[in-house]
Amino acid sequence: MSKLKEFLQNENGSASIMVISLIALILCISLMVVAVDYPMMVTKVKRIKHQLNSAVHAASLSINEQRLADGFLELDTTTAGINAKDMFFKYLRLSMRLDTTNKALSESYLPTGDDVIVHELVYVDTSNGLVKNLKGGSTTCSYIAGKVTCNLVLNSSTPKPITRKVDEIVVGPSVVAVIQAYHKGIGLLGSEPLVISAVQEVEFRKK
Repeated sequence: MSKLKEFLQNENGSASIMVISLIALILCISLMVVAVDYPMMVTKVKRIKHQLNSAVHAASLSINEQRLADGFLELDTTTAGINAKDMFFKYLRLSMRLDTTNKALSESYLPTGDDVIVHELVYVDTSNGLVKNLKGGSTTCSYIAGKVTCNLVLNSSTPKPITRKVDEIVVGPSVVAVIQAYHKGIGLLGSEPLVISAVQEVEFRKK
């Protein structure tokens, strides 16, 4: 009887060690996956940020030349093909390899078919304290004391929407954009929405 009891105790001890070892192994693998996935996500964010900066810069160069000649400093928001909104989308799509609906093409570094959502594209008139939505309609962005704040709702059509607040400092009349892309995690890691913003001051001067 004592030998049976000793055997069972040994078996229980071995099982406990195996369970602890298995848990430790799972934790190590999870940490390794995160350690590989995080730098990949940071690299993607930096690349998107760089391309978003280029698109916002292109939008900021769309000056209404006629109004400038008449002595008025205004962003061109109406001339088809070269207005601020059209220039923004043109260069965003060219640099990120997106189609006309802002989905990633096969040659994009983003997964084919992934959506790039432009939540906000606004012109901030710092002189008058106004924020104009260059896409038309309303905007969640507001301007107070040199700072633009945008309040976004991500995945609004899903049971679990996500709210994000984006702040950008502006020092003069500026174009501000906020976009959303996705990072698909490695293995069992889920998709993470990436919210990226950019600002470019508008320089009113003749070429």
